[in-house]
Amino acid sequence: LRGIRLLLKEKDLFRNQVKALLQVSSSGQIKIMVPFITETREFVQAKEFIQQVADEMGVKPPPIGAMIEIPSAVFILEELIEKADFFSVGTNDLFQYFCAVDRNNSHVSYRYRPNTQSFISLLSLIYEKTKNCGKEIEICGEIAADPSILSILLNIGYKQFSINPYSLENVRENLAKRFSMDADK
Repeated sequence: LRGIRLLLKEKDLFRNQVKALLQVSSSGQIKIMVPFITETREFVQAKEFIQQVADEMGVKPPPIGAMIEIPSAVFILEELIEKADFFSVGTNDLFQYFCAVDRNNSHVSYRYRPNTQSFISLLSLIYEKTKNCGKEIEICGEIAADPSILSILLNIGYKQFSINPYSLENVRENLAKRFSMDADK
């Protein structure tokens, strides 16, 4: 019971979180990401709830996006494109649920290799389904900090990444090397 499932069950918690987000949204610098989407209905319920709270507060809600981190969400992307303002591919959970590998479980964590062909194909499929929708799509998760996978993601077409700040300098260095090598070719 997590993500949108928890929030739709615990409406007071959801309301408090939305209120807090809307109070700081006047700066225009935030977006609201709805996690753990498995059905379009869940996303619509969340978006309607956020709009209701915004109406009560007399404010306009910021952009509301869908986190693609459950494999079933990939198969409703066409519907979500009509409803969501943006997308983020949550690669940590997506890999875990797609490949049945919990990276925090010592018995199977050695199998946490997100550069497998099947997972890269899934990321390619997601990009192909969303690339022409006119909405932002970003990669969220630790894989973008891995230079070899980052290169693959760039080749697929992804251009926006959310990574841990401690990885940023390493990523910058590797991107600089990649683009200087590309320029030499």
